[in-house]
Amino acid sequence: MDGQNFDNNGTYNYQDATVYNADGSLADAPKPKTPGFAIAGLIVGIVSILLCCCSGFIGIIPAIVGVVLAIMGNKQQKTGLGTAALIVSIIGVVLNLGMIIFGLVVGAGSIIGEM
Repeated sequence: MDGQNFDNNGTYNYQDATVYNADGSLADAPKPKTPGFAIAGLIVGIVSILLCCCSGFIGIIPAIVGVVLAIMGNKQQKTGLGTAALIVSIIGVVLNLGMIIFGLVVGAGSIIGEM
């Protein structure tokens, strides 16, 4: 025990942990950045999955936006949240494309059936 961060009882005092620069001057502790693009990408990706039930054409736009936001979030700071946003947005793209294809096939089938 060097006494640097310990109080009189010998317990470690976490609040007194100080960060110093290379020259010995007091430095500000780096504040973790909130991955805003990753959070936005996750929210937009979830919305795109919810919208795929309505119509693939409506949900494909937020799905693509979610992929772009997730990639931007991962470029800023590689976190699990950015990866989750990317996965959810890709699932949104796949589901919405599936709904578009399904709608076109069913629509074409009904047109052919009426002839």
